[in-house]
Amino acid sequence: MKNTWSRFFNNVKTLMAGDYDIANLSDWMLAQVRQGVIDIQDTVDFYRVGHTTVFKPCDLDVLQQASRGCLDHTLESIRRVEIVKDDDDCQRRLVWLEPWSDRRELICGCRQASDFAGISFDLSRGEFYINPVIPEGYILEIEWNGLKRTFGDDDCVPFDEQMAGVIKDYLLWQIKKQIDHDLPEAQRLEVDYRRSRLALYRASIRRQKLQDNIYAEGRSECARCWEIAPCTEISSTESHSVTFVAFGDSGMTSSGAETEVASPTAPYATITVPNYYAQIQQRVADLVDVIDPDFLLLLGDLNYPSGAKDTLDDNLIDYFEDYIPNSQGFIDGDLTATTVASGYTVLDSTSGGKSAYPVWGNHDLGAQEDGVWGGPLMALFPEISDLNNGKRYYDFVKGDAHFFVLNSDESETAGKEEDGIDISSKQYSWFTEAVKASTARWKIVLVHRPPYTSDESHQFGSVKMRWPFDMHGIDLVLSGHAHAYERIYADYVLLNVGTGGAPLRNFGRTSPEIKKRYNLRHGVLKGEICYDKITLEFWNIDNKKIDCVTLKKDCNQ
Repeated sequence: MKNTWSRFFNNVKTLMAGDYDIANLSDWMLAQVRQGVIDIQDTVDFYRVGHTTVFKPCDLDVLQQASRGCLDHTLESIRRVEIVKDDDDCQRRLVWLEPWSDRRELICGCRQASDFAGISFDLSRGEFYINPVIPEGYILEIEWNGLKRTFGDDDCVPFDEQMAGVIKDYLLWQIKKQIDHDLPEAQRLEVDYRRSRLALYRASIRRQKLQDNIYAEGRSECARCWEIAPCTEISSTESHSVTFVAFGDSGMTSSGAETEVASPTAPYATITVPNYYAQIQQRVADLVDVIDPDFLLLLGDLNYPSGAKDTLDDNLIDYFEDYIPNSQGFIDGDLTATTVASGYTVLDSTSGGKSAYPVWGNHDLGAQEDGVWGGPLMALFPEISDLNNGKRYYDFVKGDAHFFVLNSDESETAGKEEDGIDISSKQYSWFTEAVKASTARWKIVLVHRPPYTSDESHQFGSVKMRWPFDMHGIDLVLSGHAHAYERIYADYVLLNVGTGGAPLRNFGRTSPEIKKRYNLRHGVLKGEICYDKITLEFWNIDNKKIDCVTLKKDCNQ
């Protein structure tokens, strides 16, 4: 049950009723509770996080094609912005940004048909604009951090019973000071209030640390019946297990460019290395050979700069041909020959052959084959082309997991996904039906553009790909595009693994949801799926384990 302002105020009145006759103090007490809440927020940061204000269309001004509103508060950041269809809480999820601490403009998907909404905030004035106008039958929810000064009965607030007890002490002090005019007693009660406020502050620090530990070690997710558990080592001896390696943004070898890198011997100096990224790609391939997985998950941008057929050999096939059964036939130009490796069946989780499953990245979609954008990569994996009638999104099953590969290309190039990428698209409809029909224990999404990232070049991620994955029972999302490794806990576990060989990038601002990020060395994600758990480890090309997380699920449910 949401904690609203009216519920919090009634809780304070209940606490006061046992110590003071408040029958004739309703208006005065409401004003004092508001002042006490402002005083506590000003001292205890914990209670400035997680306010939610709800706007109906009638609460907003209409200016041409936009709705204008105002949050009459001292804003620090915007946590979440959603459009919600009345009486249907599942019809939500517009924007979720943490933090959004300065004035920014975004393009973000709207729940209405194929419309899109442009949102801008001016935090210094508390104003926002949303385009198009919020229609009747919808409401706008804004979750934010800051000092709340005005209160509506239905506003969601982070104020709890502990805070209500301190507010009671504040009211007793103000009653003696303003109504009874008992100054000696008022001074004593002021000391009591300040002591209880200090205790509340100390308790809030402990609670915040506890929340951080829960996020990092064991956040329970009852709706999906799985939990993030302390990491366990991957064991190749587990029965019925399958192992994979995942990475994206790897196909830079064909550029052949000279690259300046830090000198290993002279501080602050650089050296020029011919075809540096070929060397990095080889080290990634060597790491894959050491891990020796059952299959590869290739998270896009596998063939720089544009996905052309004549660069696939140098960028991809040379390094991972053991996982690409059609590679020799592709090179020879004869895909009609019997070149498929024995045992390679995309949907057969018991297959003994190696296999790879590509995601189309923006750099894979700039070239055609047989009139299809991104066709060269499609021609290299004809079995995958058969899975969904040649679409660049498809699904497959391996062991206890069902994988859903999505196409996130949103650029205005010729390779743009014709079936759309937002939640009103044909691709999204296919995804929802495919997930609904799945009986697999684990459900995993593969996508190139991450929904969230702190990569400086792709700050905030792809808003259009912020699908409600958690509502569809997705346990894990793997992505590339951001040239770094990140572990993010949104409403699901998101791992960005754009570390396959392209230049690593700097990070921008972080947020509480980002639990691990790493951009010092290239590397891959090693995963094992075994019945009731998935173990995930990120290894760099120096063969060092950088991160590990285990997802566990109660298989009796």
